[in-house]
Amino acid sequence: SLPRKQQLLARALLEQPEVFAFGTLKAVERAFGISGVTAIRFAKNLGYEGYSDLQEDVRLGYFEQIGFQSPRDADQVVARTRGSVQEAIQQQRGALETTIANLDPGELDAVAKAIVASRRILVFGAGAAGLAAQLLVRLLRYVGLRGEWVPTTGVDAVLASHDIGSEDIAIGVSLWLDFTELTWILGFCKARGARTVSLVGSHASAAARTSDHVLVAQARGSTQTFSLVAPVALVELLIAQIATHLPDETLAIRQALHDHYVEERMI
Repeated sequence: SLPRKQQLLARALLEQPEVFAFGTLKAVERAFGISGVTAIRFAKNLGYEGYSDLQEDVRLGYFEQIGFQSPRDADQVVARTRGSVQEAIQQQRGALETTIANLDPGELDAVAKAIVASRRILVFGAGAAGLAAQLLVRLLRYVGLRGEWVPTTGVDAVLASHDIGSEDIAIGVSLWLDFTELTWILGFCKARGARTVSLVGSHASAAARTSDHVLVAQARGSTQTFSLVAPVALVELLIAQIATHLPDETLAIRQALHDHYVEERMI
């Protein structure tokens, strides 16, 4: 039988596989109060050469459990790339269905209210998620709000957020990879009293643990390692929820746009 602390890890693996699938070894240490050495010994007792081998198997199993097909070797990647349109559609549909099924309406509304009540809205995007972050800033204009898109690189992030405070909100957007710079800037903003929100690919994300509110969108891709379909859908759902709190502003902007289209004979 396993030692007591390794038994704790075994239960955690069954109950929270996403922490093992996506979290770093340090994240597992923090989440379950064990040492990295214990986690490595746990992996070896299960027959793995090390923790990274255990994590890879857990990650693959996690993707399969939620309906994703994850390649196990380079040959599979090449084969899938040659004829993967239908698979991509299936995977995107699965990502949308999983995201919607796991969405907490109360958390979505709490984020919407926090955004509406904020003086400044800073939106940080890591990697390809920067596209979803910029879309969020753009769509905020359609409900009468102004967001600021900020790259997560140190200088730009600090320049934008050095004077952030308790009346402001910082929103971090990432996919399924953890970017340390996003986690750092969210922690920086939170330390200065700002409300923090993460739109991420997993609750196990380090950015999620830094945030007051978390919204999750499945972001694993098929031919690409990531997909923006579900994150973009989540952004649109958030904007729709914000619009319920700002009906007059939303209607006024819609009317102004319509009048412009007519005046310019665009429709």
